[in-house]
Order: sequence, then C-alpha cells, then structure tokens
Amino acid sequence: MTIASSEKHEWWNELRHNGVLISSPILSEYFESLDKPNYVQNKILRDRYNSFDTWLKSATRKDRGNEPLHKWCDAVLEGFLHYSSDWYLKGTNIPKELGVNSLTGDKLRPHRILFESRSKKTPRIAVWIEPPVAGKQDFRTLGTGKGRTNYSKLLEYLRGAGIKLGILTNGIQFRLVYAAPDHDSWAEWDVRSWFEDEDLQTQLHGFLTLLGKTGTESRNGWEFPLLEAIEASRSKQAELATVMGSQIRSAVELLIDRLNIAKVKHPDLLDGVFEDPASGKATPKQVRDALYQAATRIIMRIVVVLFAEARGLLSRSQLVYENSYGVEGLFETLRKAMSNEGRTALEERLYAWYRLRGLFKLIHDGSPHPDLNIQAYGGLLFRPGDHKSSDIVLRAMAVFESRQVQISDSTILTILERLKIGRVKVKQGRHSTMVAGPVDFSDLKTEFIGMMYEGVLDYELKAAEEPLVILNLGQEPVLPLNLLENKSNKELKDLITKLSKEKAQSPIAEDSDEADMEEESAGSGDEETTGEESADETEGNEELLDENDQRRLRAVEWAKKAAEAAKMVKKKRSEDDYYYQKRLDSAAKKLIIKVLDRDEYYLARWGGTRKGTGTFYTKPGLAIPTTRRTLKPLLYDEKDGHPIPKEPEEILKLKVCDPACGSASFLVAALHIITDALYKSLVYHRKLSDETGKQILTLPYGTPSKGAADEDLIPVPPSDERFEDMVRSRLRRHVVERCLYGVDLNPMAVELARLSLWIETMDPELPFGFLDHKIKCGNSLVGCWFDQFQDYPLAAWLREGGNKEDTEKIKDCLKGERSAGGRRSGQGIVIEEMKSHILGSAGVMTFGFHEQKVAPEGVHDESVKALENIHQISISQPDRREKAYREDVLGNEHYLKLKEAFDAWCATWFWPVDRLDNGMPSPGQFYKPGNTTRQIVKALSNYHRFFHWELEFPDVFISKDSGFDAILGNPPWEISKPNSKEFFSNYDPVYRTYGKQDAIKHQNGLFEADPEIEREWLNYCAFFKSMSNWNKRSSHPYGDYAYDDKDCRISFTRKRKENYALHDNWRQRRSRKTSYADRSHPYRHQGSADINLYKMFLEMSYVLLRQQGRIGMICPSGIYTDSGTGNLRDLFIEESKWEWLFGFENKQAIFDIHRSFKFCPIIVQKCDQTDAIQTAF
Repeated sequence: MTIASSEKHEWWNELRHNGVLISSPILSEYFESLDKPNYVQNKILRDRYNSFDTWLKSATRKDRGNEPLHKWCDAVLEGFLHYSSDWYLKGTNIPKELGVNSLTGDKLRPHRILFESRSKKTPRIAVWIEPPVAGKQDFRTLGTGKGRTNYSKLLEYLRGAGIKLGILTNGIQFRLVYAAPDHDSWAEWDVRSWFEDEDLQTQLHGFLTLLGKTGTESRNGWEFPLLEAIEASRSKQAELATVMGSQIRSAVELLIDRLNIAKVKHPDLLDGVFEDPASGKATPKQVRDALYQAATRIIMRIVVVLFAEARGLLSRSQLVYENSYGVEGLFETLRKAMSNEGRTALEERLYAWYRLRGLFKLIHDGSPHPDLNIQAYGGLLFRPGDHKSSDIVLRAMAVFESRQVQISDSTILTILERLKIGRVKVKQGRHSTMVAGPVDFSDLKTEFIGMMYEGVLDYELKAAEEPLVILNLGQEPVLPLNLLENKSNKELKDLITKLSKEKAQSPIAEDSDEADMEEESAGSGDEETTGEESADETEGNEELLDENDQRRLRAVEWAKKAAEAAKMVKKKRSEDDYYYQKRLDSAAKKLIIKVLDRDEYYLARWGGTRKGTGTFYTKPGLAIPTTRRTLKPLLYDEKDGHPIPKEPEEILKLKVCDPACGSASFLVAALHIITDALYKSLVYHRKLSDETGKQILTLPYGTPSKGAADEDLIPVPPSDERFEDMVRSRLRRHVVERCLYGVDLNPMAVELARLSLWIETMDPELPFGFLDHKIKCGNSLVGCWFDQFQDYPLAAWLREGGNKEDTEKIKDCLKGERSAGGRRSGQGIVIEEMKSHILGSAGVMTFGFHEQKVAPEGVHDESVKALENIHQISISQPDRREKAYREDVLGNEHYLKLKEAFDAWCATWFWPVDRLDNGMPSPGQFYKPGNTTRQIVKALSNYHRFFHWELEFPDVFISKDSGFDAILGNPPWEISKPNSKEFFSNYDPVYRTYGKQDAIKHQNGLFEADPEIEREWLNYCAFFKSMSNWNKRSSHPYGDYAYDDKDCRISFTRKRKENYALHDNWRQRRSRKTSYADRSHPYRHQGSADINLYKMFLEMSYVLLRQQGRIGMICPSGIYTDSGTGNLRDLFIEESKWEWLFGFENKQAIFDIHRSFKFCPIIVQKCDQTDAIQTAF
C-alpha cells in the first residue's frame, strides 16, 4: 500500500514505479534523513555525465563500442556510491557458479555484482546494463520493447541465483528491482533530472541514500536496511488487513442503511425478491442472505474497477471515461465537492450512484465508440439486476438498482473512502503512530479480496424484531433496548463488566491448552482499536443526538445511566456538575454504536457463519511457498540438477483443487505458478514462434492454426514489446479453465473466490471468464459416491438424536420399539424393509433410476463430453460457455435424476427426527420415494449443501482410481460440537453473560415460551450427532459383519448364519458397482478423539487424489503431536510419502488465534511409504 509521505521524501513519489517497492512510511522509518554529496562529488559526477552525454549524442558512437557507457556506470555505482572496485565482480570475472541457466539453455550472468564486503562472500545487488539503441534520443524505453527481454532476463537471473535486488540501467535510467518468487516491483531514477533541475536533486540524494552504504551496510539493528525496508513494506499489508476488513464491511453496511430507508418509504420494495419464479416463495432468511450478497457484490464491482484502473485495464487516459465514468475520477470529483460545498450538499444529490450504475453497464456491455472504447466484459459480477430472474441475488440486485433506493453522493464518497484509504502503524523515533493514506490497488492485488473475506464472512444480515442497541463493548453485542432499560444499576454494572471482558476468540484458542493464557500485547492493541473506532462513532452519534426521535433519546438516557452505574465516569472532588454531565454524555456516546428500529436490517455475527468456524484468509507469504513446493514436481523434470518444464500438454492436464477455497489465495497462487511454468514450457520447447514464418500459432499449446473461428491465436508477434504480457494473460485463462477447481460451504466465499480469479485474469481484450463450473458452493465433507448411491446406508440409523428421547425414536426405526420388558425386537422398519429388498430385488437402483434409459455411467460420460465441448469454446466467449454448462450439464434431466439419488443417500444420514412419521426414507421409500420424501430430500440438500465430487467434477474423475493431481489449502480447524453460548445468544442476547446454572434456567425459560426454539436446539445438536456418525461410519455404511469396527456392524436377524448370508449376498452386489474415485472412501483414519474438521479435510483430500497425487495443506501442529491423529499419521507415513513438515508458532499473529498456537504446512504424496520427512521449525 502507499501512505501519504512526509515532505522530506516527496522525491520518492516523483520517481517511476511499478508496484510498491518501499511504502512512504517505511521509507521514513528506515531512512530518517538523506545523504547529500559534497560540492566536489557533485561536480565529478556532473563532469562524468557530460562526457557520457556527449558520447550518447555522437553519430559515431557505435565505432567506440559501449566503453563510455560502462565508464559512466563505474562513476555512478562505484565513485558516487562510495564503493571501491573490489566490492564488485564484473564481466568475465564473475565465476560460472554465479551464473544461471535460462529456459532457452543460455547462461545468464549480470554485468556486475555488488557484494556485502570486499570478501565477496554474499551477493547483494546484481547489475544488468542495457546498451542504448543507436540513433535514438528517447531513452524512456528502459525495460520495454526489446529492452523488456533484458528486464525478463534480470528477473530470471535474480530468482535463479537467489539474489533479491538488482539494477537495470541504460545509463539514462537506473531501475532498482526487487524480485520475489511471486512478484516483482521497481523504482526508476532518470539521471537527467539530477542535473537539469535543482528542485529534483533530492532524487539524486535519495539514490545515494538507498543504494549507498547507508542502505547496504548494517546499522540500527538492520543487517541490510534497503532490503529490509522493501520486505517490511510487504509485511505492512498484514496490518492493513485488520483495518480494511472492518472498513469494507462498513461500506456494505452503508448500502444496507440506504435500503432500510427505502423500505420504510416503499413497504412493497422487497416483494419481487420474495417471489421466486421457479419455486414459489423465498423465505425471509433467503431474502436477507440475497440482499447481503447483492450489497457485497456492488462493493466487489467497485473494487474490481479500482484494480482495473490502477493496472491500466480501464484506461483513465480516455477523457470521456475519466470524466464521466471512472471511479478514481468520481472520487476526485466528490472530494472537491465535499471541500467546496460540504457534506449536506452531497447528501441531497444522487449523481454518483447513477454514474456508477452507468459504469457497471458500460463494463458489462462494452462500448465501440472511438472516444470510449471499452471491451464488453459481461459476466455475472456486472450483470444488471433482474426482478424476474430465478437467481434470487439478481432479484436483490434489481432492488438496489431501482429508483426507490436512493444512494446519495455523500454515501458513495464515504464508501470510496472506506475502500481506498487505510491505516497502518509506523515508527516515528521511539514511538509509533497510525498513519492514513491511499491503498495502492496496482500492487495489493487479490490480498484485498482476502481482507474482504475476513471482513464480510463473519456476518449475516438480520432483521430487528424490536428496537435494538449495538454496544461498543467487547464483541459489540446487539441488545434489546427494553431489556437494557429494565435492568437495575447493579445488573447494568455486572453486564457491562462481563461484556467488556469478552474478546472475539477463535474456537482453537478456546479448545486449546493455552485458552487461559492472556493475549500478548493485548492492551496496546485494544487501545489502538478504540482510538480508531471512536472517530467514526463520534460522527455517527452526533447525528444520533441531533435527531428528534424519542427512541434514540431513550437509548442515550440509558447509556448515561449505564455509564454511571458501571463507573465509567467518576465524579471528581469539587467538580462542577455541568462538567461531570458533559463527561458522562461523552461516555454515553462512546457506549452506543448504533440504535436500530423494528424491522431494520443490520449485520451481526452468528456462530455458524464465520466466527468459530476456524477459517482464515491465508496470506500469500504462506500460500505461495506451500503451493510452489506442492506443484513443482508436477510441472518440472530435473535434468543435470536444473528444473526443465514439462510439455505444455502435460502441464494443462493437471487438476488442482482447494476444497475449502475461501477467497482463493491458494488457487491464485496455483494460477500464477502453473501459468509461469506453462509459459516457460512454451519457450523452452520452442512453441511460441514459427521459425519458417509460414504458420500462425495458437494457444495454449503453440500448435499451428487450422483456421477455425474460435481458435485462440497468439495475439502479437514475439518482436512486439507486449508479447510476453499478452501471452501470459491468455494462458492464465486457459489454466483457470483446465486446471483449477475450488469448493466452499459459504456462498459469499465462493463469490469472493471467483472475484479473486476474475481480477487475476482480467484482460482489456477479453471478457470475464465463466467460473461457475470451476468454483462451486458445497460441503466438501458430505457427499455420495458412484459405488454407494444405489445401496441403502443402513448405518445412518446408528446415530444419536438431539436428546435421549430423539435418540430412542431413531433406534425404534432401526431395531423396533421397546417391549413392556424394555427389550427391542431388533426388527425395526429399516431392518425389515432392507431384508425384503436384499431377498427380493435384483439390482434395483435408487429413486426410480432404473426407469431411465441411461445408466449412471452413461450420465457421467454425458457430463464429461459436455465439459470437453465447453473447453473447446473460445475463452473470448464466456456467455456461450455459461449457456452450454447450464443446458448440457446442469439442465440434463439424467444428471438431475442422478443427483437426486445421490442427495437422498446423504439425506438419510441427516433426516430430522420430527419428520420420521412423514416421508421417512426407510428402504421402501428410499427405492420408491413419494413426493413428500423428495421434497424433504431437496430441502436437506439445499440446507446442508451436499457435494458429490464425482458428479460435480466429472472431468477430474474420468476413469477408475482417477482424481486430482494436487489438493491445496488451509481448511477449517474447528472442533465440531454444539456451542450453546452462540446458539442461545441469538434468542437471549445477554445469554453469554450467565453462569452455568443461570444459563440452564434461561434455556428452560426459552423452551417454555417458544417450543419451536427447543426443536431448533435439538435439530442443532442432532446435526453434530449426525456429523459424528457420518465421520465414523460413512466409509462403512452398510452394517456389514466384514467390518473390523464392531460399532459399524448391524444384524438383520439374531440367527448368525442367516445374518451372514444376507450380508454376503448384499456385499457381492455392491462389489460390482462402478467407482471413479478411490474406493477407500473417507473417513477411516480419524481416530477416536473429537471431530476436528481439518482431520476430515486431510483424509478427504487424500482420497480425492489420484495415485502419485500431492497434498499441500496448512493445519494445526496436532497432526504430528496429538494421539488423536495417530491413524492419519500412519496413513501419511505407511501408505504415502510425507515429504515436508514446516512448523510455525503464531508469534507474528499470522492468523487471528492465540500467538502461542502452533501450525504447520505439510506436503504429502500419495504413493509408496515414507523413508524420511524433511522438517523445519
């Protein structure tokens, strides 16, 4: 990010930049003052430059070679920077071992290398000198055109040699380059400014400071100040994330606030959202979720435009675009209007919102006009709202885009400020301060989407059932105003004390041994947060007090009473009552964040949405190296100790998945790593240029064109300076289409993941790609398989219910009701019907599938063929791809019937106890279901989001034992068990403050007041019992006596011989069923400890791999320390090759969990067994 700089470093902003090399606050922190050359040094440098300039302008300079250029570089890099020649190795003196083999087989060596000292042990900076083009006086083309090849070679050399800093120069420009494995950035000086304009001489002083010994020699605890300043600038993004997440959510809330105002004026505003053309009436919860997603999508649109403008994909140089459409131009316009006319004037205007809507339509539809030439990007993100759509989110979008919802210029300005301006902590002398400044979207990329992920996924949209108050305490509870007003002073004091002590802890910290340990540095962190929030809160509460509203005045009066009762303000001796009341008023303001009307929408946490799920945005610093180590053997072969890229066809066959993809940080890392390997492969295997000059080549394989209309031709010749960028841009689209897959349980996360990939693949000449068939919403852990769905899951009835009474009802179904003596017959309806089915059926399939003309395998083949056809559609035609997918895959009646059968298999495991008397899927109903059973199956499938891997990604599971080549990610670390505090806080907002006995008393009170709450609680508990049963028995679902685990066995009869015969009969039938994935279905290796989702994800990932496939995942250290993970360790060691284990402690707060918590990236290959694990701690 870029932060407003102090005046002494204004020179830094005057340079040319690509990305953020050093942020201005870090520059001020590491380089408090500038080194200045004395008069003699300045004169010597000017004289050397004049000699060089004379040579440069000479018509005969070719006759003298480039010796004057190298002499000038000596004058700058040695004499002026105070390095003697023995600090460098130059030219042929650079040893072979410091060279790097290029992709084309050439040996790359820079022109000189600066070392840390005369000993020449550690290379610090590599210098690449680019000779000027003969006869040209314009030298702004350093690193562009043919010169771009030199920049690419320098990057390739730096990365290959492990040197992070380089200088590229043609004598006129000196470009300081930072080459990280996953990105590069630079700042560039033009030497003419050093001598032609005295006001710009500070640029020369900055050059001396950064690249002279002040920047390269150890001082103030910094070993290499320049490099450490560059890397500190990158790490500041982690601090930015903690602030930007809440600011992004605040931007979404501003849109919700305008919707609330419109709802009051137009009571029928949401009628169209409730009316679903396909299925009838949507539920209030579905409507709220859709409105939240629509509001977030609007913010996503703005973010995409900010990225596109920052990276030149939407050109601000087009005046019509800049002045009438662009977001940056709008922001400048609104800030000027704010400065000149004030906030009130902006509140009365709607210009900005209509301008943004015009921009969104322009991006979706495009424009061929020469003064506004914009590619039609299309895609779901910018698709206009539609009141009649079957997509509820598009119906919700139509509400926000309607005239009834009036979003003022003031609101739009505030939204843009929330998105564009961040705050980070920087050191100033011995102290730290928070500095605000603009976010640099050109450099931040999809890390910003990760911040959105953390900001919005923690919340859901709720409707106030009565006036509510959001308190600025602890976890910011939302409490009924009536409840607060009725509390005594003592009760208020206790309530505020308890709420103030609460912190938003992750479930990991709560369940770990370190739960009672205090967070390091908590005090300073809390103080900073409070200070940061108070500015916004004060603004909002001034508005609150100015409104002539009885309810708000009540809230303020209550807050004063509470502040006094809790002794938040103590009256000083001899203090005048006027000043005391003034301080009390101030404390009351800070206590209230917001007051909500009845039926008003608001955002609040709930236990099952984000908080407590154990999911976090994984920063690139962890995602990229884990992904690179996992994928490298799949992308490269080793030859003479050097990596050689595999053939393009082999690379594009790779299937890589993140089963809990979140905002797609791992998929984005994989996208860049695979694309880089693919480009290198095309170069190495010489498939990007036709040496005969007679053929036109196509992407992604570099094959000759056959003249087909939908071919992806190489866009420009290799001599074009845009060649590499344009080819890589198109290759990214092919990699996403062929190689990447993602799944997440949360629809909002899926939308953010797609957004990340849209941003990373955005191209000014290509529309947005279609990603619905690549990034899907579903529960990765709960699904059925081809070799299972035709056989009844008997073990589903071994689960427990939400309480003992419900458990008895479930057992009645399996083993019969208890007799007067308390014994069961063992012959419940499930056992009786299953026996009849085994004895009487002959391969009958589920859900009447035997009536279909196409076998299950045929449906699978139809889907594979349809996806192959989609791959053949040009990347420039995403609408055709979307249409083909919806019609030929999702709309295929055979597919829909088969999916219904898969869903029924899963639904049996989670069937609600209160629906056992109506539509229960006993074997009879399972094989010949009625309408009621079908409806409940559909409802359960929608609620639990069952995900059937072989059905959803048939192009991955093509043949027996097929699967993904690699599975990446950072899955949830949550312990799967009920949380009564979170559940009951939804009904009794102060429930979390009760002690154990009071909590039970209030539970019973809620149940008596509303029996439906008790049923919801039992269903909530029953889900975890069902998941426990699923975890233990879904891999052995038939009760077979051949199972080793006795807890998985079910008897059909007490006659042993007959029982064995029935099981043998059934087992033989099952063995003939088709399977595409590994038949050793999860979860056989979970151990006996509590269900932890990361363990389930690890085993599921293993099963989803093909043989030789690779896992690269981040998980808690329990994978190598806990006894409960012993079975998984055995799987990874005895039946796999566990290659790497990197142990980390969370001291730097990489994740929002306790700082002493330990976690580890692991890399495992599905093959052979482990001889040794490479470890690092």
